[in-house]
Amino acid sequence: MGRRVVLLASMLGAGCAETANKLSGLLGMEVVNSERVFREIVAQERISFAELSMRARFGVEDLVKSVVEDHISEGGVIVESRVALLVLKSLDKALEAVDESDEERASPVRRLYKRDWLDAGLCDLVVNTSK
Repeated sequence: MGRRVVLLASMLGAGCAETANKLSGLLGMEVVNSERVFREIVAQERISFAELSMRARFGVEDLVKSVVEDHISEGGVIVESRVALLVLKSLDKALEAVDESDEERASPVRRLYKRDWLDAGLCDLVVNTSK
């Protein structure tokens, strides 16, 4: 399993940034927030913040989402603020795909053998590979 990712989103003034920074110190993870993402976009696109602000009127969500997803793919990050909300929709779709795949795998086992393929009681040894 890859390095972990934490998504933190809260209402303005709820202490999300402080929480992210404390977690960063405790877990040794980098914080990715709106400010960092916008600075990276300005550097990558070689534009000014004023130009980015002008582009934002027409939507920069895809560009922001791309930068955040790059950080997530590397792992070991805490994504906080509104940029965390951008990726949640993608994660929901991914989780749905995992659930569908699990159901496809379980269905023949239930139908043919009348067993739950996740029933640990059917096994002599169970190893948790997620840790």
